[in-house]
Amino acid sequence: MNGIGIYINDITYEGEYKEDKRTGYGIYYWTDGRIYRGYWYNGSMHGLGIYTSSNKNKEKYGLWEMGKRVCWFDQKTIEQINNGDFEYKSQFSDAKSKLNI
Repeated sequence: MNGIGIYINDITYEGEYKEDKRTGYGIYYWTDGRIYRGYWYNGSMHGLGIYTSSNKNKEKYGLWEMGKRVCWFDQKTIEQINNGDFEYKSQFSDAKSKLNI
């Protein structure tokens, strides 16, 4: 599948697909109430994202690389990213990761 779709099973994913894999922007809902809203590549969380805890009162902004969280961002860094003053891609450990954004 290529395009936008919804997958519902024990989890729910709403977002973009490329070659049957989550790639692009999407929202992932765990059964316990946690939510990830952000970018994916080749089926894994990859890029900027927002993680919401299961009690939905805590949001964290972070960076993921091929399914693993690289770091959480503080409010100042979030503002710098939004203003284009912080190059978050420099936080990746693998240079090829930058190409998959």
